[in-house]
Amino acid sequence: MQRDSSQGMPLHVYIIAVASFAVILSGGFLSYYVFEKNKEEATSRINHDVKHLAGDVQRNLESMYVVAEKTVESFSRSSIGERTTLSERLESIDALRLLADVNPFLDSIFVGYENGDYMVFRRVDDFNRGKIRATKDTAYAVQSIERADSDNPKRQFLFFDKELRLIQAVNRPDYKFDPRERAWYKAAKEQPGLAKFGPFASSTTQEWAIAFSKRSVKGRAVVATLITFSSLSNVLKNARPTDSSEIAILNPSGALYAYHRWNDLVSGNLSVVAPAIQDTQTSLSY
Repeated sequence: MQRDSSQGMPLHVYIIAVASFAVILSGGFLSYYVFEKNKEEATSRINHDVKHLAGDVQRNLESMYVVAEKTVESFSRSSIGERTTLSERLESIDALRLLADVNPFLDSIFVGYENGDYMVFRRVDDFNRGKIRATKDTAYAVQSIERADSDNPKRQFLFFDKELRLIQAVNRPDYKFDPRERAWYKAAKEQPGLAKFGPFASSTTQEWAIAFSKRSVKGRAVVATLITFSSLSNVLKNARPTDSSEIAILNPSGALYAYHRWNDLVSGNLSVVAPAIQDTQTSLSY
């Protein structure tokens, strides 16, 4: 058989080698094509899932905001803004309890009066129980300040069980608070419609929150409610598509508003918090 002396390789071996190289090349190209195609499809699916998830979260948040706004609108038109004593204000406790039970993301519903009186109704859970020093069987609490005696305001916390039976009424002379000095009160007094304010730290629980407030019909009081960042974060916790998913909400300035491991973040349990989220902690000092 004739050899091509210039190549030092039998012709048929050369042809087989070239053919083999072509097959390897085409196989490599095919593998690359399949990889790129799969990557494109995976990226497309991920983008679709993220958009779908973002849409679901946005709808849930909008629903929470609408409930908060309607709650404030409704109570601003009620007689609670015109009542002058705690006993009169407690006549609305059944309605307040119903709203709190149906909408657990509302941290509290409260009324500030033009004379400095104040009343808060809140559900009590394991997170805020210690902060308000409530008993173990407390399901609801009312915080009240009455200034009928301006020299000696009556400051007390009332604790109720699940049936709204009074468990204990505790005098709290250390409960120093004047709603007229708070931004949510001032914002509502300065405009006829609904005011939104925040984020700010709740004076009782130190939770970061957004307030919705509105003047009462006769303008003698301001009714308000809070949605806390913890409540916003619960929406994300329930929306996670997988256990390894990381979900957060940041405002346009990069400040963190919600994170599915919010309680871990604020309690300092950073071992389970994504590094990128840890970098936003400075946003909590608003």
